[in-house]
Amino acid sequence: MNPTTKTILTPEGKRKLEVEMAELRARRPAILVEVNKARAQGDLKENGAYQANKENLRETDRRITKLELMLRRSQVVEKVDTDEVQLGSKVTVEYLGKKLDYYIVGETEADPREFKISLVSPLGKAFLGKHEEDEVRVVTPIGESIYKIIKIV
Repeated sequence: MNPTTKTILTPEGKRKLEVEMAELRARRPAILVEVNKARAQGDLKENGAYQANKENLRETDRRITKLELMLRRSQVVEKVDTDEVQLGSKVTVEYLGKKLDYYIVGETEADPREFKISLVSPLGKAFLGKHEEDEVRVVTPIGESIYKIIKIV
């Protein structure tokens, strides 16, 4: 992560990161207790429980630090009442005869399984600024695709 880069988030995305950080911080003391219990068993080089708990603590601390930095450097962008696709929009499209709903989100919120696409992805970039009834052509490594925007919420 570039230290000067802003993390663009929807309000929902920011809330999710804050919840995750709070959960990790709440879980951390229990992990530390497990590390100390395993340490008390002696011979740390041969102690698998100690090594596993220590790694769990490191991963938890890394994720907390990453979340703190992302939130500190974040810019929350609220959806504006408009008829064009923007960050936070739900876009219903027709593609190959099927209706699909996509959600335009920040990079860290993207999840293709939930049809949440990043505003910097090829599809996200192509949708931004478009209106209902627009046809959107997207060039990807596998070729060109055409989407028809049906509805924007």
